[in-house]
Amino acid sequence: MSHANANAAPAFFVNGVESFQSFMQENGWSALAFLVMGCVAVSYLAPVVSKFLRGMSSMTSGRTDRYNDDIALARREQEERLRKEAELEAQARRQKEIERRREKQQQAEEELGQSGGRRLGDGKTMSKSKPKPSTTTRRSGYNPLNGGGGGGGWRPSDRHAGTGGG
Repeated sequence: MSHANANAAPAFFVNGVESFQSFMQENGWSALAFLVMGCVAVSYLAPVVSKFLRGMSSMTSGRTDRYNDDIALARREQEERLRKEAELEAQARRQKEIERRREKQQQAEEELGQSGGRRLGDGKTMSKSKPKPSTTTRRSGYNPLNGGGGGGGWRPSDRHAGTGGG
């Protein structure tokens, strides 16, 4: 094999390129027109084809749609059940608050009695909690840092009170 033949292209490739060139020389504008019309047709037909394919897939997958409907129904039922539970809980809280207020009112009426007041020595206490003893201790000593120890405290008179502005 000669070195010049090693770089040569195979005969079928060369023949194919020559056929394509002669076809384009004779029918180039027609081929270009068909190519443009094909692109436009594809752009218009693509949505129609995809809609058709979706319709076909939904017919074959009816079981999954029913499954999705079951899931949606279960979610709606759960939401309704949770909403009813929340309403019942809120109503129970309101009833409990009303009952607590009613008990507090009855207790206040019992403490005051129906006559409207308390008498000394009747044995009833106004509040159930005992007063806490004071934890702070007071010293009777004088401490000038605490701001006086009694009395009004002495202040010098205002030197410019009667002179007017300043």
